[in-house]
Amino acid sequence: EDSKKGNHLLAVIKADVDNLGLIFSRGLKEKVSISRYATLSRMLDMFFTGYLNNLLETTDKFKNIYTVYAGGDDLFMIGNWEQRIEFAPVLNQKFREFTCLNKDIHLSAGITLIKPRRPVNKAADMAEDNLDMAKDSGKDRIAIFNTQMKWSEFESIKREWFKFFNIAYNDEDSKINSSFLYRLLKYREMAMEYINKQKVDGLMFLSKLSYDLKRNIERTDTKTKQVINYDEIGKLKMLQDDRTFQTIKNIHIPIYYTLYKNRGGR
Repeated sequence: EDSKKGNHLLAVIKADVDNLGLIFSRGLKEKVSISRYATLSRMLDMFFTGYLNNLLETTDKFKNIYTVYAGGDDLFMIGNWEQRIEFAPVLNQKFREFTCLNKDIHLSAGITLIKPRRPVNKAADMAEDNLDMAKDSGKDRIAIFNTQMKWSEFESIKREWFKFFNIAYNDEDSKINSSFLYRLLKYREMAMEYINKQKVDGLMFLSKLSYDLKRNIERTDTKTKQVINYDEIGKLKMLQDDRTFQTIKNIHIPIYYTLYKNRGGR
């Protein structure tokens, strides 16, 4: 891979278990005892100090993630920004498995991207702000790029859009380039005006996006005049068809990912 391609950024993640006091006070109910408190505390600590460290050491793509602190019920890590974004949903899934998918035991996380020379303490404060955003918005969430969402939403948009944008961006035949991605960010801003402020003018993103796809992204066969990138167009039309607006609301995350990943490239 060309070392000159992409942003050479680091990412800081802070995460901790939600509602830990409530878990201790109500989770044990009438069976409360010092030994039960100690066992629960020890098991949570085991995940962060033992299980998690073993996972990092035995998984090649996560070996460059440095653990600043992990213990008790929280953690603070720093590493390559792509690895951190890849690791975040794995962290959540492994914790869910460790707690036997107990719906009342979950964690929240905040991720911040920084330049390598930025002071770590400043980055930690920024990650803490994102963690607070995730917790204040309902917990059992992740906050990244100044946006909080449920873990399931993050995993969905990562699965559906990260690879799609990155492949299209690096496909010489595709017209999905940085200019289009920046326009897509503008359409998202319009949509957010409607979502957050109920400004009807924000819905104009639907017609603008439709026109943009037809004029700039759609490719047709010169002889048959048939659309030849039907799948690509169909994927992007999901941004219009989702009447919950959740897709357009979070689309900036895979866009930022793609732009950072390919900075200096196409």
